[in-house]
Amino acid sequence: MNRSLAVNGIVRGLAPAMIYGFIEVLDAMKMRLISSAAVAVIVFATGCSKPETAASSGAEKPAANRYQTQLPAGFGTKNLQSGGKCWVDTFNGKRFSAQNEADRSGTLTLDGWAIDGSGAAAPLVAVELSATPLGGQSFYAAAQRTNRRGLGEALKNPALDSAALVSTASLSDVPQGTYVVRLLVGDANSVTRCEPGLGLLVK
Repeated sequence: MNRSLAVNGIVRGLAPAMIYGFIEVLDAMKMRLISSAAVAVIVFATGCSKPETAASSGAEKPAANRYQTQLPAGFGTKNLQSGGKCWVDTFNGKRFSAQNEADRSGTLTLDGWAIDGSGAAAPLVAVELSATPLGGQSFYAAAQRTNRRGLGEALKNPALDSAALVSTASLSDVPQGTYVVRLLVGDANSVTRCEPGLGLLVK
């Protein structure tokens, strides 16, 4: 009987300690969950704050836009000069590399940005595919200006969020071969031809 009372006393003595320890474990788990949730929120917020290109209704209708040997409407040819700054971020949803491939039976979608020699986002933009070797036939397709959050900050000019561009056009009239990708930016009076240093193999 005395042994049973002793055991009960020990159990009762341990119970508060066990309960307290269990509460500590729960608190630790809760803090880990809160910490994990906070990290997830930060990652999600960071992803959402990345520059985004606004959808362009013109880019969603590739059949109405195709690569041709004539410059798109609105571009002048009297004053065409090399210069400006530009880049192509993706082509057909993939990150653009130094050399890329596309099937002439499909379309080519480019997502990037371009500014002219004065550092301005002139209203007209287009993509030029120039056949190699140099001096070969060039093909052009219109592009559309879009807004991209954070682009202006990256270019050290907040007004250049509007320097982003997107172009989707059919390659059906472009012969198979290797081309240099250029971006044209300008208006009816002058055109700047910018070279991001990228190539495209049309198969």
